[in-house]
Amino acid sequence: MKRLIALTLTLVVTLCGCSFDLDDLTKYLPFGNNSVPLIEPIETVPETPSEPVVDVTPEPQPEVSAPDYTGLWEHKEYPDPYGIVIYEASDTHLSFDITAVRGNYSQIATCKVENAPINGNTVNFSFTDSFGNAGTGSLVFSGNEMTVTYHTFERLLDGNWGIDAGSGRYTKTKEMAEMPNYNPDDYESFSSDDFATYEDTPSTITWPATNGIKTYLPGNSNVVVYESPTSTKKYGEIFTTDVVTICGHDAASNRLIVNYPIAGGKTKTGYIDAEKIISCDFNVAVDVWEATHQITTYTRFDGKTEFGYISPGDTVYTLDVWAGYKQVIYPVSGGYKLAWILE
Repeated sequence: MKRLIALTLTLVVTLCGCSFDLDDLTKYLPFGNNSVPLIEPIETVPETPSEPVVDVTPEPQPEVSAPDYTGLWEHKEYPDPYGIVIYEASDTHLSFDITAVRGNYSQIATCKVENAPINGNTVNFSFTDSFGNAGTGSLVFSGNEMTVTYHTFERLLDGNWGIDAGSGRYTKTKEMAEMPNYNPDDYESFSSDDFATYEDTPSTITWPATNGIKTYLPGNSNVVVYESPTSTKKYGEIFTTDVVTICGHDAASNRLIVNYPIAGGKTKTGYIDAEKIISCDFNVAVDVWEATHQITTYTRFDGKTEFGYISPGDTVYTLDVWAGYKQVIYPVSGGYKLAWILE
């Protein structure tokens, strides 16, 4: 077959007037050991299938409205009513009135805060209340609860009240629409009727004893001692470093009978205004409970000086709460102590 093709080619070339050697021809033929293809093969590249087009347009999300903080917020853990009325709110600021009422509305501390900035769920502010107490505070919101904290750096105690008595957890109890007569420009418009559920129900819990109770003055000022319940003349003086023993109470004058140290290692007995040591009614507690663990007690509601500790199993009587501390009576060897513990 090879020879036949070669002869045929020779004939064709001869007819064209040209001649080639057989070996020159055969090396271009598509067979044999040394053959090469006359046409190079073309490699076919398969087509890559196109990716499906995915719609990445985000679905519309429902609008989330900002929380409505306006309304009356109340502290329900204390015997006295404490309220904060947030009467104006924007996305960035709150304006509110703070009111702390001392038992039977004998003293009412108020404070107005305007345009306090909102940072997330927290509002920080500065205050000077109607009794001259000054400091900073914060409101922290979580759902229908608000935690209020005060840090007082200037206090005019001397028996006076203050808004910082109302630190703790608050619950929203009224919307502004439920207080149509509330006037943010007039503190006097705030009355007990503005509290949703507060009831001035006297406590029936009495102290474990009314004498032999050791304590310190809670304030930073010395206290004048009188010789009798009705006397107005200075009989002595109790210093802030003195341990005072409560020996009784005169209801007519609301003065405590106290025994206190004087020079020469001696003691003296006299009368002081009850509000210099307690803000509650004498011989009235708001709560009684049993300690489950050891609790450190302090001489004042600043947590600086320890007075002792409450032991597990002790029965403790809570008299009042002030600035994040509870005033309590608890048993000790030979009597009782009136001290402060962290709330």
